[in-house]
Amino acid sequence: MGLAPRDAAGKEWGCVNERKTYEIAEENRIFSPSLVYYKDYIVENIKTILELAGGAERLWPHIKTHKCAEVIELIQGFGVNRFKAATIAEAELLGTCGAAEVILAYPLLGPNVERFMKLQKAFPDTRFWAIQEDFGCIETIAAASAEAGLTTNLMLDVNCGMDRTGVSMDQAAELYRKCSGLAGIHIGGLHCYDGHHHAPSKADRTADAAETAEQILKLRGEIMAGGLDAPIIVVGGTPSSVCYGAYPDFFVSPGTAFLNDYGYQQAIPDIPATPAGIVLGRVVSHPAEGLFTIDVGVKAIATDPAPIRGVIAGYEDAVDPVLQNEEHWVFRMREGTDRARPALGDVVYVIPSHICPTSALYPEAIVVEKGHVTGTWKIAARNRVLTI
Repeated sequence: MGLAPRDAAGKEWGCVNERKTYEIAEENRIFSPSLVYYKDYIVENIKTILELAGGAERLWPHIKTHKCAEVIELIQGFGVNRFKAATIAEAELLGTCGAAEVILAYPLLGPNVERFMKLQKAFPDTRFWAIQEDFGCIETIAAASAEAGLTTNLMLDVNCGMDRTGVSMDQAAELYRKCSGLAGIHIGGLHCYDGHHHAPSKADRTADAAETAEQILKLRGEIMAGGLDAPIIVVGGTPSSVCYGAYPDFFVSPGTAFLNDYGYQQAIPDIPATPAGIVLGRVVSHPAEGLFTIDVGVKAIATDPAPIRGVIAGYEDAVDPVLQNEEHWVFRMREGTDRARPALGDVVYVIPSHICPTSALYPEAIVVEKGHVTGTWKIAARNRVLTI
């Protein structure tokens, strides 16, 4: 028996997306499965985030979701020119787009240290930042920088409670001061990602963010008490990026919100962003009474999160997912639904629960404006290596 769309707490998700929101005039000429980006919705989502987060000067957004030069350029068009990247390939893409400042928001170590030196030399007009939590690793970065004739900008990666990466709050000030004396690096910031702040209620998220902010401010005070300059502070993924209004000198780093997805649409309703990246598929089989199969398997849409990996626009409350394999996804029509089972060959518009890893499955996205295909955008940084 299939599972109804439900959130992490077990609450059933309702039907909120109409098919007409995503219909494309040229749908019969698009092969499936295909990734589709809706430029109009992306632009509106950018405007929404700018308004909710407090303006372009507050944003240090992440590009991990789209990995695409054209989306970067859209965001730059609104006055934002600081960005975060998860990989050196993403950081290189930002360099080619002329970004002013780029954080490689992943611990820098191993062979990537040498690549990071090459990256800095290749794009001297972009100020790149590395992050690290360990003094020994930071010493390695400093030595590589000195050997390359560079001074690498570094932000201390701080564990704010997510327990994924970062030095603990109570050890961060001492480590920061210790790093300040190393030749080859300039330590000047605190990278404080708070991905654990994702309560559905904005009031609850804001309260959680305030607690984290006060810890960060205490840490900043301890650093400055040692005679060092005030560090740059970068916080906040999409859910909490709208919760730091009381801390105007903090930068916030939304990422997913520019494309948005079904997961955040349901879980974070106070950010009214339209899902702007979908997977276009087709009905390929009627294997049994009441069942239909589409060509959007796990190779076409991200396998996380469970249990619901995506929904068919217009059918959220009419079908249950039954089985998903590499190239197939089987659905069962719910008893009593007023919608007919889609016919063989019908186009379906699937909204991913998590667009970030779904984007990375495709070499390019078909671009739609005002219901018409206008071109394609390369998902350039889906590759781990570009030229560096």
